[in-house]
Amino acid sequence: MDNSDLEAEQYLQNLILSKNVKVEDNRLLLLGRPGIMMNAEFIVSFSKYLADYNKDLVIKLGKQLGTSIAKDYKARFNDPNKMMSFLSSITPLVGIGKIKIDVEKAQIITSISPSVLAETYVKLFGLSKEPACYFTFGLINELLETIFEKKFNTSEIECVAAGNNMCKFLTTEDR
Repeated sequence: MDNSDLEAEQYLQNLILSKNVKVEDNRLLLLGRPGIMMNAEFIVSFSKYLADYNKDLVIKLGKQLGTSIAKDYKARFNDPNKMMSFLSSITPLVGIGKIKIDVEKAQIITSISPSVLAETYVKLFGLSKEPACYFTFGLINELLETIFEKKFNTSEIECVAAGNNMCKFLTTEDR
């Protein structure tokens, strides 16, 4: 376990112990905002049924969560490298899987392995004919836009739900 993993684990423990995750007036509050705990099967089922109707709505929901997360982390770190390192460390602890973000010259490759949501998709619906992580796609795009303060285009180029070994997203600057 490296320092960033320990820092993420400590952060999660501090959230709970400092009562930043608490129940008040019969509501779960996460960092002072109402929240809910859901299992992956619900999130995947909801996303699939909504995507069957309109994929853009699922992407938009992922972007909304990405905005919320990015604001919290940006206020805490305000350094892109520290934010990306922390994201890689915290995502397994919150149940998403291990995220790896590689920044190359003209692109960013984000991989998730294991991809808990995509694995759950396969369990519930079988293999998809195309990448199916629309929610995660929106989340990643919005996180990267906030971290780097640029507009990006993201596409899922590999997906566990489509039979690949991991979920992989390609992000390039919007021109």
